Amino acid sequence: ADNRCLALVGLEPQQEVRAEAVDGGWVLRGTARGVLNAAEASHIEVSQRTDGGDGLFWARADSVSLGTPRRLLDSGASCDLTFQSSRLDAANCCVDSALCEAALAQTRQLASVLLAFQLQGVADAALQRGLEWLATREQFGVKIGSFQALQHRAGRAYLELEKLKALNSECLAKLASEPGQLPRWAAACKTFACSTSRLITGEAIQWHGGMGMTDECDIGFFYKFAATLGARFGGREQHLQQWLT
Repeated sequence: ADNRCLALVGLEPQQEVRAEAVDGGWVLRGTARGVLNAAEASHIEVSQRTDGGDGLFWARADSVSLGTPRRLLDSGASCDLTFQSSRLDAANCCVDSALCEAALAQTRQLASVLLAFQLQGVADAALQRGLEWLATREQFGVKIGSFQALQHRAGRAYLELEKLKALNSECLAKLASEPGQLPRWAAACKTFACSTSRLITGEAIQWHGGMGMTDECDIGFFYKFAATLGARFGGREQHLQQWLT
């Protein structure tokens, strides 16, 4: 079985890595900052500009130095990677600019589809917690879930989540038969997932009141999780523009 865990360097702007051609191979030097999954990665994929254009470089994780992991808002972690003159054979490098550009674009699109499903899970969990709270919290001597205004807001949240589930499922079905439609479906799924997850997590916080944003409640975590994932590899506005064009 292939148990590789991949960290990507170069899809985010915070990097100071240089690729230099040396004796038929390539050498990587410098530091990439805030790399996701770096501490767990078995391999590092580096996107870097070369004299001939874009390049992709495949390196083993044990060939780089790891900084101290930093905890993120979504409870994930990132850390800095330092390449200390890491030498790579030509077989582990691609400097065909057009091919590299296409590969990176497809990587971003696939990541957007995966993030759409992850945002769906966050929204689903937040809605379940919110509905439980509506059924148990009392105000003015009655359950707040009995208030018609909150019932309407909960109903809207439920419908939006069901639409997101349908869209994501349709995306998988279409990509299995029409993989060339990946850019369109990735943009559509990520756009709607960002909107839906922010709506539902925001509503759940409102139902909890001010305590919803404290560490005592899971709802605040879901809200921060949705905000972090929604911005990764492009936010709602960027993907909406991609879908429209």
